Amino acid sequence: MKLKRLVSGVLACALSATAVLSTFAFTASAADTVGVTVGSATVNAGETFSVDVNLTSIPSGGINALEFAVGYDSSAITITSVTAGAIADPNGAAAAELALNSGLADSMVSGSAYSCLDYAILDDQVSITWVTALEDSNYWLNTTGVLCTITGTVSDSASGTYPLSIESIYRETYSGSGVYNSSMYFAQVDADLNATYATVSGTDGEVTIGSVGLYGDANGDGVVNSIDATIVTRAALQVLTLSADAQVRCDVNGDGTINSIDATIITRYALKVITVFPVENK
Repeated sequence: MKLKRLVSGVLACALSATAVLSTFAFTASAADTVGVTVGSATVNAGETFSVDVNLTSIPSGGINALEFAVGYDSSAITITSVTAGAIADPNGAAAAELALNSGLADSMVSGSAYSCLDYAILDDQVSITWVTALEDSNYWLNTTGVLCTITGTVSDSASGTYPLSIESIYRETYSGSGVYNSSMYFAQVDADLNATYATVSGTDGEVTIGSVGLYGDANGDGVVNSIDATIVTRAALQVLTLSADAQVRCDVNGDGTINSIDATIITRYALKVITVFPVENK
């Protein structure tokens, strides 16, 4: 097993100098494309939103190193968390790495639990990496789906639409170079540290500020009742998926998730035990 940080360094430095470039097998073709899509959300000013970052296509054989950023307007948006998605731990890659080197447990930049996914919440960017040094491609990113979910809040004074853009991490290519990175990296790095790069096809997301309707109104009929509580219960059980607007309306305690607690609160409202949802008091 090659050291994980060495693989990460190869990824970050590979395009920074001709001398380094000459050591890599570089490819970039339509057949080797990674699709990256950031979701969109509509929320009221002052509220919480969550969007998924999806990989929509991956080259044959998978990828074992990536880095990119999601840009946002920090004057209107505050990013509060990044959580790993369904595809971020293929076949238990993180546990397999820890079994080989327990010291990796202390190597995370963000988050408490060890993961191949790491991130940093910066001014105007969320920078994201996914790296494994495992040479078995079964532990690489091989399937499409949610890589991570980004959660944030919008300011009370926000209005209009704010882009969530897929972009390169803004940093010097190396310390003191005066040249700033303009590339996103999605790569297959083999046992000899030869890197094969994929091109990137990105779809930006956005956060739109606007009214999404009544809190607790899961079906959008303008009334909050026991039917809405039933719908939210089914969503909590993953029997159905709420629309993006309905997810905002049904997060009645304002914790950024839809679960049985929201269903219970809506039931309490339907029974007139409460007359205002907790999120309306925040």
